[in-house]
Amino acid sequence: MSFKRKVWEAQNSARGWDELNISLPSWLEEWRPNQLQALEQLEDGYVSRGLQVQVVDAPPGSGKTVIGEAARVLWGGRRNLYVCHSKALQDQFCRDFPYSKVIKGRANYPTEIFVDAYPEISCADCTKQDGGCEFCETVEGCPYELAKQDALGSDVAVLNTAYFLTEANYVGSFGECGFVVLDECDLLEKELMGFVEARVSQAYVSKYKLGEPKFKTKEESWKEWLDGTVLPVLKSEAKQGKEFSDDVRGRRAWLNLRRRIEELGNVSRHLGTDGDGAWVAEVDKAGWTFKPVEVKDYGERLIWKHSKRFLLMSGSVVSTSSLMNSLGFSGESNGIVVPSSFAPSSRKVRILPTGSLSRKSSKEEWDAVFTKLCGIVGEHTDDRILVHTVSHSLAEKAGCAVKEEIQRHGGQRPVYRVEGYTDRERVIADWLESRAGVFLSPSMDRGVDLKGDLCRVQVILKVPFPSLGDKQVERRLYGTKGGRLWYAVETARSLIQMSGRVVRSEEDWGVTYVLDSEFLRFWRQWKGLFPQWWIEGLQFR
Repeated sequence: MSFKRKVWEAQNSARGWDELNISLPSWLEEWRPNQLQALEQLEDGYVSRGLQVQVVDAPPGSGKTVIGEAARVLWGGRRNLYVCHSKALQDQFCRDFPYSKVIKGRANYPTEIFVDAYPEISCADCTKQDGGCEFCETVEGCPYELAKQDALGSDVAVLNTAYFLTEANYVGSFGECGFVVLDECDLLEKELMGFVEARVSQAYVSKYKLGEPKFKTKEESWKEWLDGTVLPVLKSEAKQGKEFSDDVRGRRAWLNLRRRIEELGNVSRHLGTDGDGAWVAEVDKAGWTFKPVEVKDYGERLIWKHSKRFLLMSGSVVSTSSLMNSLGFSGESNGIVVPSSFAPSSRKVRILPTGSLSRKSSKEEWDAVFTKLCGIVGEHTDDRILVHTVSHSLAEKAGCAVKEEIQRHGGQRPVYRVEGYTDRERVIADWLESRAGVFLSPSMDRGVDLKGDLCRVQVILKVPFPSLGDKQVERRLYGTKGGRLWYAVETARSLIQMSGRVVRSEEDWGVTYVLDSEFLRFWRQWKGLFPQWWIEGLQFR
């Protein structure tokens, strides 16, 4: 019986939605029309057309997680996975669907013994050899192994993307699946990039006297350095270091060294064979990082071969064809766009083109933008305000302008920004506890649920173009086919994500201001990338 027929019978049956026979949590009181329509389209793709991959582009509040889990129940196989990009989202999924089982990396689990005496020791320090481990009574009793077995035996195992890539491609436990949901799929290319890239840390360079490539900008020179110096030295150290890896700290260093050797070996094998200009090397105080310009050649081997069916989901897919191309899927796929159930009047995006904040912009333009920002802050005196700044330096400059304006009028309104890598959560908590604080940040476009009165107003100070200071971004834009489209898609995704932070339900409301005049140029050229539901909320002034 088709899903559409099941829906019809459910709507006309005394049993109601129980007729669908989809065991979902009790909090799901009823199915939304948009969810049912999406499931009908998914059935057509999986069943009628035999597709391996489908993509759902669903805005906040559309219930995309429910769509994904219903699809898993209806068309899943022997082993099913829900994969997301963060551990926080893993925990959220398990709270929503208690029958699921989460599995994370070994470092997230304490050992069976020595928990109180040595709390810094985790299952990542496992020493199991010949069936034994000095930190657990038995290998079978290892908390990590128990969690993994629970996940393998569950209806749906919940993994983060980094863990999925490692397990599926090296360990093999989650390598043959019946159905895989990849949530926040617009981040998947970056995750894959991070999985493939490798670094020679400055600590290694100094400790082992590795020097540097003869020519910093030539791929053949990078390969000569890796093959002739770096890998031989590190392999020798790893061989000798095993004898001194009995203590926890020494073993960690030894394991990290072995992982680095494997990663750099993979890079060396690809350098010179992937084509001229296929890799970039970034050099900074942290060391040398080697990145592929694109990862589409790795998609089949690292992702697509591991399941019969995939469902990719995000609130900002923007372009299914661009997404599939960047991930190296060459087969037929299907893109499904779910409309928003939020009224456009409750999620306004007001375009106030005030000036450009590029390096070439005049001081007058910068001052005009900061003046407009101060005006918005003054207009919303009783609201918390989030200001998206794309960089810490812009956050600092704009924050100073806002503080000066507040002080000039004798106000005491608090202004927050993150000044280090360790205090982000503390600063966010302080801001949310304030009465009407202003928070300026370059990293609040994702993973933040500012529902209700937590935040009603946000400002996009600058259009979030990917930074051309990143060599990989620059090469991708100017040196690859479809680079301009990829760059535009990434920008549109960030704009959609930013504007979605403050309206999280049908009863919620909020407003987003865009002050960068560069938005108009981008809009004229790439309007067709934005989903209709987002366009409906725009207001040009």
